[in-house]
Amino acid sequence: GRPQRAIVELEQLLDVFEGRGRATVKALLGRAQWLKGDKLEAKERFNEAVADDPMHFEHHGARGEFRYAMAEDDKSALIDLDFAIREGPRDHPHASTWLETRALLLRRMGNDAEASRDASLLVKQEPDRLSARMLLAMLLERAGDTVEALNQYDTVIEKLDAPEREQGRPDISALVQHAGEDARARKLLRTEVHLKRAVLHTRASRYDKAIGDYNEVLKGEGANNANAWLWRGVAYHSHGYHKSAHLDYSRCLDLEAHNYAARCNRAVVSTSLGNFAAAVQDLEMIPKEEREVAAWLALATNLRAIHRPAQAEAAL
Repeated sequence: GRPQRAIVELEQLLDVFEGRGRATVKALLGRAQWLKGDKLEAKERFNEAVADDPMHFEHHGARGEFRYAMAEDDKSALIDLDFAIREGPRDHPHASTWLETRALLLRRMGNDAEASRDASLLVKQEPDRLSARMLLAMLLERAGDTVEALNQYDTVIEKLDAPEREQGRPDISALVQHAGEDARARKLLRTEVHLKRAVLHTRASRYDKAIGDYNEVLKGEGANNANAWLWRGVAYHSHGYHKSAHLDYSRCLDLEAHNYAARCNRAVVSTSLGNFAAAVQDLEMIPKEEREVAAWLALATNLRAIHRPAQAEAAL
């Protein structure tokens, strides 16, 4: 928590140690300077540590983490992380971090298959490491495995809702940036999981389950989440609950007047409810350059319904 003090003390140690010990001090200095925000200094120290002791897996792991975070040289970051994971013991304090960082890096590089392999291994080794479980769920979702992705999201919620167990609290350390953020990180993670799970339920036409997830998101501060109102409206709409959908689209528009998806959807619901004039009003509020073909067709249909045939024809 006090990187500047650590930097001063570590710099003093540079004159004390030689060889491998000096390289370790340089690696620790790199971490402290990275934490402080001195990225160029950190980069130099990590490179020096690896140059001074090239076979030490910890230095490669630290530099791999740094290179991943900087997003400047993914291939070199992967080489460092591969070396650290291959040469380091599985029970090393940073082994899980290196494995998760490699999974994130592989996903960023477009190698979802190997990223899933790493995430699956990490979840197997550490079932309570929720950041890894979230990563695995997202990779499964991207691969089209909706059932297994939902299973992973379900497990995250179960572990968040039952934090006090004999083996301790679920690990969300990768989601916490500063001391004291644990409770907020849990709340944000729970919201994110409910949103992702709701989307998958909607895709699978499980609208009642999707609505349940959106209900959780919209509690408390979540009531200001315009997208949650929009997508719960979509779930209600798809389920045939047009009045509830209309209310949710309206709440979304109260928060984001220029949310044209919500405005178009509300127009469609208004049409279903027989309120053609309201539908026209919504559709005409969408700028012409933002209207998709479906919006133009809906506008023409509703204009005819309120006996404005010339304007309906022009809309087509």
